[in-house]
Amino acid sequence: MKQQKELNNAVIHDEYFRKLSDNYFFKDELFLTTQLISSLIRHNKFTVKTFLHNHDLKKFEDFYSHINQVNQVFNESINFRISRQNEIRRVLNNKNIEPKIEEKLFNIIKKMKLIYLLIDLRNT
Repeated sequence: MKQQKELNNAVIHDEYFRKLSDNYFFKDELFLTTQLISSLIRHNKFTVKTFLHNHDLKKFEDFYSHINQVNQVFNESINFRISRQNEIRRVLNNKNIEPKIEEKLFNIIKKMKLIYLLIDLRNT
């Protein structure tokens, strides 16, 4: 119920800002900077089109399902990794471990975290 209420509020705000902006958006900073430099060199006047561009947007509902899918994959990934950590904790709880074995285990966990990070970076 709370998520639905938050979605409804987000849709209301999105529609309000779309009406307010009339589908005009600021150009990205790099493009705008290069355009300003070029206009200064060419002695062009600055207009609304210098800073803004008009672009039709998808409706909120069209991309909301995609956001939910990405969020679900992210949550599953987090839950999987937490479950692995919890399994290790269960095994290690209340047991005396030799310092050498503990150090090896710690190093393995560090390497696994690095591998997961590299995989995530490749996938993005």
